Amino acid sequence: MTASDPTAAWERWRARTPELHKKLVELLKRSIEERGHTRVVLGLSGGLDSTVAAYLFVETLGAANVFGVMLPYRTSDPLSLSSAQGIVNVLGITSRRVNISPMVDAYFANFPDANRERRATRLAWERLAILQDFGAHYGGQVLQIVNRSDLALDFGPDPRLPGNAFRPLSGLYKSQIRLLGKQLEIPAQVLERRPSLDSYPGQADEAELGADYEMIDAALTWLIDARGALPAGVARGLPADVLERVQARLERTGSAGAVGID
Repeated sequence: MTASDPTAAWERWRARTPELHKKLVELLKRSIEERGHTRVVLGLSGGLDSTVAAYLFVETLGAANVFGVMLPYRTSDPLSLSSAQGIVNVLGITSRRVNISPMVDAYFANFPDANRERRATRLAWERLAILQDFGAHYGGQVLQIVNRSDLALDFGPDPRLPGNAFRPLSGLYKSQIRLLGKQLEIPAQVLERRPSLDSYPGQADEAELGADYEMIDAALTWLIDARGALPAGVARGLPADVLERVQARLERTGSAGAVGID
């Protein structure tokens, strides 16, 4: 336990990452087989979570059984698309690119005053609908890439989307996924890229959450996994403002998100 890791969460996660990697490969293969599939369909954003998922499933099922879909919107960061294409090239998976701007803009032509949150939700719905279509057409299990941190905090539109998509990373905090990314040796530019839903130009997840995921996840593991009290967390060195913000979100959602994997 150190000043930068007051709950020793990162120390535990780092030590367990090789074992978690092996466990995940076995778990994901079994989960896909139980759903009656041999291949998967996932959206590739060029970000950390979808990249780690792609690497894991290529290892689990083979590149021929992983179908990546890039779903850019006209305001998307160009780096998202180029990064996603780079992952496709490195892994050698089949991919398709679908520009979702025409369908989304046609809808919001009826609602020009729609706010950012409403537009972000519509983008998420459109992307999931297209993935479901590809899954039905190609006979693959659709993946919804959402992590335990965002589920617990009810952050972004994806945790609220229903459907029969499989959420392979839902039991992992964002910080655990980052450590897995290092274990899998994904490209450095993906590991170092700031987390973003890319729902509008310049959007940054950690700016909206009010803290970086490293500290958010330390707070989450203290409040959820250790069932620690806020004052004791502060005494251990967790910032009071982060703990209070995270606890308020947990109380509002009334859920700890998915069950953790370690």
